[in-house]
Amino acid sequence: IPEYSISTDETTWQDAKAGCESQCGKLAEICSQAEQDAVKDFLQEGDGRYWVGVSDVVGDNKHYEYTSGGSVIYTDWMENEPNNVGGTAEDCVEIM
Repeated sequence: IPEYSISTDETTWQDAKAGCESQCGKLAEICSQAEQDAVKDFLQEGDGRYWVGVSDVVGDNKHYEYTSGGSVIYTDWMENEPNNVGGTAEDCVEIM
């Protein structure tokens, strides 16, 4: 069972990733419904939006990969996401 830690600092995905790595950790990589449930249970303590270890390396909203490498094998995204709302590229993934 992975250990999780929450940062309440408002930061970019890149800075959140670097912060985790500076503490010998990584952003959570959710690969199953069970893992998503565990992360959401852990986050009940907090309130907000949290970066996870998934990004669109190409920037086309189609090629999402885990930060440790490999294509994403599990998604439970809201309908019509990612949608680049307001013309802003949604290349990094968060959980709410």
